[in-house]
Amino acid sequence: MLRVSNLRFSYGRTEVLHGVSLYADEGEIVTIIGPNGAGKSTLLNVVARSHRLRSGEVSLGATDTAAFSQAAVVKHGCVLVPEGRQVFSSLTVRDNLVLGGFTDRRANRKRLMEDVFSVFPRLEERSAQLAGTLSGGEQQMLAIGRAIMSQPTVMLLDEPSLGLAPQMTARIMAVLGELRERNGLTIVLVEQNAHAALELADRGYLLSGGAMVLEGTAEKLRADKTIQHVYLGASPDADPVPATG
Repeated sequence: MLRVSNLRFSYGRTEVLHGVSLYADEGEIVTIIGPNGAGKSTLLNVVARSHRLRSGEVSLGATDTAAFSQAAVVKHGCVLVPEGRQVFSSLTVRDNLVLGGFTDRRANRKRLMEDVFSVFPRLEERSAQLAGTLSGGEQQMLAIGRAIMSQPTVMLLDEPSLGLAPQMTARIMAVLGELRERNGLTIVLVEQNAHAALELADRGYLLSGGAMVLEGTAEKLRADKTIQHVYLGASPDADPVPATG
């Protein structure tokens, strides 16, 4: 569903992505972990066309998206849930969801909103409430719900657990698994919480210094000594972290 080949990106003269390649098959959950400043958010923003594609190839299915605008990427089925939620705080929950469904006919938005409310009943309870008055966890639900309204086939998520309590993080991760099972959604997840990400994902990548330095199944990454020590909190001589999910 998604293929990125030899992607490079610079801020001014400073190159921050150095020939990055990755793929996500239909219905797969793929996570990207790595240190702060590694280029993870930049990578998602280039794929979603929040940042302009400068060098390399990004394909959705069989379609090269080189000439696509951000809106065209969404219409072609790929949507970004950005870091920090970025909901429209002065609008109601319902109006935020309506804006997420801009690609569809008005008559279909009602059904889509009902789908969102079936996933996040709390949003229905707060549908007339201003988004800026929601808790952080509720805003994250709204950001994901807004993305669902565009009927994506590929969802990119940037740090969905940021600032959330462990219980809410577990709920968000469970919802992502449900969306994959129910809708066949392909998910690419950038996440600092490596424990949660690797328990959810099928495969993963380690991005460091703007380059992919390791890739493999979630089980393989969990067993890697460097990832255990740096990202999973194990001591350098600890036994491999067992899979729990």
